[in-house]
Amino acid sequence: MRERHRKPREKPDRKAFSRTAAFLDELELGLQPPLQLWGSHTLYLERCGGVLDFGEGYIRFTAGKVPVTVFGRDIRVEEYRDGRLLVRGSFTSVEFG
Repeated sequence: MRERHRKPREKPDRKAFSRTAAFLDELELGLQPPLQLWGSHTLYLERCGGVLDFGEGYIRFTAGKVPVTVFGRDIRVEEYRDGRLLVRGSFTSVEFG
């Protein structure tokens, strides 16, 4: 009979696991507002705190307590109702903070 050689099991990175678990817990509790980018042309945010500023080529709003700035061309707010924000345009970058 042939002898099998087993690779030693690698221990999971507990810090990375706990960070991931904490993030998932926050999502389940609704502490993190879901921000979705669909391609480079559509942004959807639930629980938007409000539009802080907008101008030629950018829009700044709050996602929970975090300010977010989206840069691009032809940026326009399609809908903002009941804390839901829908923005369309040609996005080049997104900055958090």
